[in-house]
Amino acid sequence: MKRLFLVSIVFFCFSHFSAIAQKDDPNTYVSHNGITFKVGDKLTLGLGTGTNGDFRYIVKITLIGLPDNSEHLTPEYATHEVTITKIRRAKGTFFSKEAPTVFLVFRPDQQAQAFGINIEPALLAKEIISPPSQ
Repeated sequence: MKRLFLVSIVFFCFSHFSAIAQKDDPNTYVSHNGITFKVGDKLTLGLGTGTNGDFRYIVKITLIGLPDNSEHLTPEYATHEVTITKIRRAKGTFFSKEAPTVFLVFRPDQQAQAFGINIEPALLAKEIISPPSQ
């Protein structure tokens, strides 16, 4: 009985620590369709899908790093090339079991204000027209 207990403790510890070691790299994200995005990659923006040409899935990132869904990137940035400066993962609620929303953060034209691409819906809406340059 002691041996079974000891083996189960060792197994639990091994599985727990191996799961911790397999956490995502904070500087890399793999999308649902297999495209790998990394900090430093360059992307080409498509056209905004909002009613006035704004980008629905590219929003301002606040000073504390949260997305501000009330301010979207304006249409004059259509077809611009941007460089990913950070990959931000944001959970909806504290106890949410859903996958986090992933934002690729960049600064258009080297402005002080950062914007984030909500990557999964932006890919589907074609607000990004080129995969990352490697």
